[in-house]
Amino acid sequence: MRIAMFTDTYEPQVNGVVTMVKQLKEHLALLGHEVFIFTGAHPKSHFEENVFRFRSFPFPWERQHRVVIPTVYFDVEKTLEKLQIDLIHSHTMLVMGYIGNIIAERKSIPSVTTYHTIMEDYVHYIPFFNSVLREFVIDLSRRFCNKNKAVIVPSRKVEKLLRDYGVSTDIEVIPNGIDLTPFENKISEEKIQEFRERFNIPSNAKVLIFVGRLGKEKSVDAIVENFSRIVKKYPDTFLLIVGDGPEKKNLKTQVKELGLKNRVIFTGYLKWPDEVVLAYNSSDIFVIASHTETFGVVLVEAMACGLPVVAYADDAFRDIVKNGINGFLIGSKDRLHEGIESLLSSDELMKNMSVASIEIAGSFTMEKHVKKTIALYETVLNSRD
Repeated sequence: MRIAMFTDTYEPQVNGVVTMVKQLKEHLALLGHEVFIFTGAHPKSHFEENVFRFRSFPFPWERQHRVVIPTVYFDVEKTLEKLQIDLIHSHTMLVMGYIGNIIAERKSIPSVTTYHTIMEDYVHYIPFFNSVLREFVIDLSRRFCNKNKAVIVPSRKVEKLLRDYGVSTDIEVIPNGIDLTPFENKISEEKIQEFRERFNIPSNAKVLIFVGRLGKEKSVDAIVENFSRIVKKYPDTFLLIVGDGPEKKNLKTQVKELGLKNRVIFTGYLKWPDEVVLAYNSSDIFVIASHTETFGVVLVEAMACGLPVVAYADDAFRDIVKNGINGFLIGSKDRLHEGIESLLSSDELMKNMSVASIEIAGSFTMEKHVKKTIALYETVLNSRD
């Protein structure tokens, strides 16, 4: 198959959508399919075969993100016409995603989309009119999804949400997969010690870790608040916050006010996969308080490195974290410390949950994700009008 993927976000940007698009492209290529990426230009991007970039500008309130200029439509269409595309797969419902939808309709090319992000949870980044924008985003999601032959969602949570929006097209639940290869190599104690020394973490300390974007919707402040309780009972515990984002300044202020400057470490962005894998392996427990996830790739990554998980009991995590088996799902963000304390108080429980995490992570491989995605592609192509 010759597949055109439309996405408003791609390397060198760092986020979950970029990771999924990149890995899907690579694994499809390994199976003999040709994948072409249509995305926005980025000042720090480098040439990559079969990646077509078009004029873009920084998003006004989040300048690390970029938005494609709508007037590039005819340039995109002209480029795509030369490629003899069998199917269009969009990954975002911003400008580039909509261009993909329009071209699919105009050229009678079957199309599918993956609903990676619950957009209504992000309207707070645009000042004022939040309630109006939320309704607009819901309507936008419904119309965008219904333009496609099928919608891929990573969890039942998102399937239910889209049905509530009024999406009537076929919805296929295909859990996200990860490439387990970077997590299979044993990390030496020497490298772990070097990593800990880099961030002034004692070798005998217990380390909690969060990996992700530092946005309001991620509720990292709740993790910090819970950690302030943990450190009183377990003073040799550290919190490692890996990532960057608009809430970083507020979080640092919170840490200072709680007197945790020597216990909470902000690493900024780390190189994926090498440095991120090293960060996981240098830690003991993965903690997440977000309620806006559609799946939770970072949970699977952490589990693949043998970390138990303490998470807010969001529906997106229920197929990943088996409560009491490889971690704890906590019904209140204010009580995450209870699950953390249970693990810190029992080396045996920590060890058992570590083993379970590795086993469960093995069920979320990229190979399984790609196999199901190809099956959906074939169904869509075989049912074209």
